[in-house]
Amino acid sequence: MVMKKRRKTALGEDVVSPLQQRRLLSGPLVFLFMVFVVTVGSIECISTVRNYALSLSELHALQREESDLREQKRTLDNNIDRWKDKAYVTAQARDRLGFIFPGEQAVRVEHPEAVTGKVPNEFAQENSETKTHSVLPWYSDLMYAIHKADKPDTVPSL
Repeated sequence: MVMKKRRKTALGEDVVSPLQQRRLLSGPLVFLFMVFVVTVGSIECISTVRNYALSLSELHALQREESDLREQKRTLDNNIDRWKDKAYVTAQARDRLGFIFPGEQAVRVEHPEAVTGKVPNEFAQENSETKTHSVLPWYSDLMYAIHKADKPDTVPSL
């Protein structure tokens, strides 16, 4: 049995020598403490970098949105300036509403494809819509759906 040299005070308490104190502060305890400090520090650094990256991406998104809104404002201001011009308003009234000035004669072509050889986009869109939708009026279509729902499904029996 190995006996350690210990000093005792007058009250019987053990006094640790400075050499023994150095042994306690070295070795595995110090290593574990340092690993803990490095782990906590790296977690804090990673969370800080993550928050920075999120803030940076949000900033870029807001900058893109700001540039889009500025472009939209520029377009709207341009439209306002165009509508302030009387010649533009007159041209739009003639094109969109078919207005004519007194003394002019209005001519409307009923079948523009006969003159130009192409079907205008408006007519092409109308034709494609009528092809995809049924020709029946809505109430006939509704009655057809009700009668179809009332019929029992024919399920083959096993």
